[in-house]
Amino acid sequence: MLEEETVKGIIEHMNADHADAVLLYVRAFAGHEAATSAQIVSFDEKGMDIAFVEKGSEGACRIDFEKPLSHAGDARRVLVKMVGDARKKLGEPAPSKGHG
Repeated sequence: MLEEETVKGIIEHMNADHADAVLLYVRAFAGHEAATSAQIVSFDEKGMDIAFVEKGSEGACRIDFEKPLSHAGDARRVLVKMVGDARKKLGEPAPSKGHG
């Protein structure tokens, strides 16, 4: 089980610095391709709950990881891989710089 402070840090970091990645997760893995914004609201070793806006309406979804995280250090690797997988699924190009 991930520690509460670790989870809080992951959520804050992803929502503040990687909102584009969170939106990609919703579009690619939850089937809400028209979503215009998204924020992680909870995160655990099995996946994350995300609130989003699509066509002016609020929604929520659960996105599970392929396999549970063994420890907090797995989170970055898994989330970065998910961005790449989401881009491929949606047919979006990878950015020319950066990791997300």
